Amino acid sequence: MIRHERRQRLILGGLFFSPGDAVSLRTLRYALENTHGELHSLDSLRAELLRLADVGAVDLKDDLVRLTEVGQDAYRGRLPLPGWAEA
Repeated sequence: MIRHERRQRLILGGLFFSPGDAVSLRTLRYALENTHGELHSLDSLRAELLRLADVGAVDLKDDLVRLTEVGQDAYRGRLPLPGWAEA
């Protein structure tokens, strides 16, 4: 698995297991750092989320992010996102 794919899967997983519908960027960053040791600045996390939003995996508005059905399917391995290795 290539690095950006791993990073995107961790982000989708963080959203998948977050309580509630939308998560703030700071809350997501905290979860990624404390659960997986993934260190992100808010700017780098926002950039990764914008890439995920471009393919329809998340909805990003201001500092709130929500996992879409496409993002759920990608996280569960039902479909690869662009740039991911085929299963």
